[in-house]
Formats: sequence, C-alpha cells, structure tokens
Amino acid sequence: MYVVSLNHARVAKVPLAPSSLAMRMLLLAGAIVGGTSMVLARHAWPRLRHLRGPVSARLSSVALASLGAASPRPLVLGLTGSIGMGKSTASEWWRRAGIRVHDSDATVHALYAAGGAAVAPIGRAFPGVIAADGGIDRAALSQAIAVAGREQSFKTLEQIVHPLVSASRAAFITEAEAAGEWLVVVDVPLLFETNPDEASLRAAGVDAVLVMSAPEDVQIARVLARPGMTREKLEVILARQTPDATKRTRADFVVSAEAF
Repeated sequence: MYVVSLNHARVAKVPLAPSSLAMRMLLLAGAIVGGTSMVLARHAWPRLRHLRGPVSARLSSVALASLGAASPRPLVLGLTGSIGMGKSTASEWWRRAGIRVHDSDATVHALYAAGGAAVAPIGRAFPGVIAADGGIDRAALSQAIAVAGREQSFKTLEQIVHPLVSASRAAFITEAEAAGEWLVVVDVPLLFETNPDEASLRAAGVDAVLVMSAPEDVQIARVLARPGMTREKLEVILARQTPDATKRTRADFVVSAEAF
C-alpha cells in the first residue's frame, strides 16, 4: 500500500512483494505528487509550488504511458471522501490531466431524469414522486422518504439505484479498456459504505482508493455555505457516511484538501 499526503508533499511506502500492480501504484503516487500538483498550485495550495516543475510531470507521464501500454486493463482508482471534502475539485484535476472519470453523482442525476432507468422503479416504491416532466421530483422524494421512515426508505432507494450505477461504472471501465487507457478514476461518494471490506472493493474492480480529507471545521463551513443546506441536513448525511478517520485508514492515497 502506498499512502500519499499532498498536504505534506511526501510519499510513505509500506513494503510490497514486487509486482506490476505495485509498480503501477508507485508510479501513480508519483503522478499525484508530481504532475497533478501543477493543477493544485493554481488552486491556492502554495506549499506545493516546488513540486510543479515540468520535468516531474513529463517523467511521470512518460513512465505511466509506457507502463499502461503493456497493461491489459486500466488501473481503476476509486475517488471518495465525505461530503465537503473536495471530491469535485479532485475529479477536475484528473480530467484536466486527460484521465477519464466516471462520476457517480452525475450518473444518478441521469438515472433520475426523464427516461432514466431509475424513474419507474422509484415511482413504484415511492408513489407520487414522478414530476410532470417525467423525471424524479427530488423534493417529493425527500418528503416521501421522511414520511415512510428514513432508514428503510434509504435501503429501498439504494437497492434500486446502486446496481444501476454499478452497471454504468462497469460499462465505463470496459469502454476505457477498449480505448487502451492505462488509468481511469471512478468518483464514488459512498465507496466504502457500499464496499465494507477489501474483498468487496476488489470484486467491484477498484484497484486503489484515493480519499479526499479535510479538518472537520473546514468541512462543516464548506457544506453549510451551500444553498439550502442546514446543520440538521448535514447531520443526516454524515450519519450515513463512514467517518473520515476510518476512510483515511482504508485509503491507498490520502489528499488533505483544507486549502481550497
């Protein structure tokens, strides 16, 4: 396992038996600390400016590209973190670097939209939540969940939505493999919640996990600044998420993101 803390610009290595995956993980760590830091430096992370040299980025790109050419399947990096930790910013890093990203939240939005595969089953489970345009009325769905009981309602909703998102993610990885990609990123907010152990993570096709993290006060301030967000809503969301400290212990890479 390789753990990268960009906040302190260091790479800590736990010994592994030599393997192509281990080498790819090490090079991935180099890419995060080297190439990606050029993007980070543009987002108020001045302590990383000494890492943004073009030589570092070029070396990472060449090494990664040459290694990826011999790989039959792209390395799948799971990107996760609790609400307000900076996952959207991290996704943008990878996109700017030319890496394909599968966004679970965007997939859910598409599933909820008119014609989406989740609309009919959610409508059957929660009558009255389909809007006039044929999509899911999120406000009506939230109300239905509150009336029916949050715990069971969330389980019902997850049983409908999670398999559809997983299928979309699997298709994304297959397409990336066919295109010869060496690395893809899957942005999954509930990655650890839906994959409680390492075996389930690997069964889901995730080779390594990058966790976005930030101090609690920074996280709360970010989330409460969002339109319509309240402390009560935040507490409900956090109650359904694995604690940040637990996520960090399970991560292969950790990015401390309090500066943006």
